[in-house]
Amino acid sequence: MKNFQTITIFIFSALALLGVILFAIQKSNSSDAIPQISLWGTMDISTFNKISGEIGSNKLTSFKINYKQIKKDNFDSELIEALASGVGPDAIILSQDKILKYENKIFSIPFSSFSERDFRDNFIEGAEIFLTKDSIIAFPLTIDPLVMYWNRDILSNAGIVKPPAYWDEIYSIVKKITEKDNAQNLKKETIAFGEFDNIKNAKEIISALIMQSGNSITIRNIDKIQSMLDERKGTVIPATESAIRFYTEFSNPSKEMYTWNRSMDNSLKEFLAGNLAFYLGFSSELIEIREKNPNLNFDVAKLPQIRDNKINKTFANMNGISALKSSPNVNNVIKIMGYLISNDASLLFSKYFDLPPVKRELLAEKQTDAYKGIFYDSAIIGRAWLDPNPQETSIIFKDMIENVTSGRFRINESVRRASVEIQNLWERF
Repeated sequence: MKNFQTITIFIFSALALLGVILFAIQKSNSSDAIPQISLWGTMDISTFNKISGEIGSNKLTSFKINYKQIKKDNFDSELIEALASGVGPDAIILSQDKILKYENKIFSIPFSSFSERDFRDNFIEGAEIFLTKDSIIAFPLTIDPLVMYWNRDILSNAGIVKPPAYWDEIYSIVKKITEKDNAQNLKKETIAFGEFDNIKNAKEIISALIMQSGNSITIRNIDKIQSMLDERKGTVIPATESAIRFYTEFSNPSKEMYTWNRSMDNSLKEFLAGNLAFYLGFSSELIEIREKNPNLNFDVAKLPQIRDNKINKTFANMNGISALKSSPNVNNVIKIMGYLISNDASLLFSKYFDLPPVKRELLAEKQTDAYKGIFYDSAIIGRAWLDPNPQETSIIFKDMIENVTSGRFRINESVRRASVEIQNLWERF
């Protein structure tokens, strides 16, 4: 039975891939030429070229990609300037937080060429953020889920045998781990929650907590984007308010779970120094943590969830490849897309970027590596939200937290203000 299912999935995936390639061929005037495109992105150029070289050198999938790596901070300005001058690339590698910024410049693949059903069956659920009501904005290449890194020595010394699987377990853990001097200064911290500037990935952590609480933050309603941050579904405490209350309690000196404040160093540095029990970071940070402190005795676990929740979630960063409307080479882009979303290509992206694959079929394979198993499971539950402007929303999230911790506004007032500000960003599109 298992072999039959595997064969069925393989055939289904092959037919879906064939649909993309056939669509490109139908638009092509020169099917005999080796497809060649220019592609811009922020991925490491040597790693990307290694992947595209391995795939494109095959006689059955022969192609060439002229890839240009651009610094993340410069990507928007360089791309917009190039497009305005008529010298832009044929395609871009699009992160999920840039979807709305470039949606009107992207050549979307209609469902008539690659069906929504095929997309959902082939790729992780989180990748559905690349879908509109009738087309595909980008085909996913990588996913980088948020996970929990934990200090094994700190937990062992406190008599704790394993990291928390649910957030309500963190309360008793804080009491066992957090250490303070006579002046109530923190000497050992449990988890970096409650502040913003000195917590790496603060926006993504808060996003994960909000989504776990049942709020999608934003939604696509036909052709309109709507902020849902202040959504109320009849619960006693609205989802976002519940998440913000939980998050901010850990920096409140009057609370038993006090374990973090704004005077602390950056959360990653505290973890690397062996002072912080739990660090919430992305799977891609594993290499950095190993390199910066080879002697750190740590492990990794899935992001804790809300007990009794029917749906588990974590935040995830994603990248996909998109064709640009301005390109005279759209047909070649679509051909190459077909090759880059194959199982072989997905495995190469996973291997060389040390990330879990984006294909459902590949994520189903059991992993012997202790870290990979966690990363694969986290990729399955990874989600993101449509962000109108990553820099602006970071400021909005920061203000939402600091308005609460400073006592400037009540939680419901701060959440309402943040929701209005996010909605106002949409109106600029």
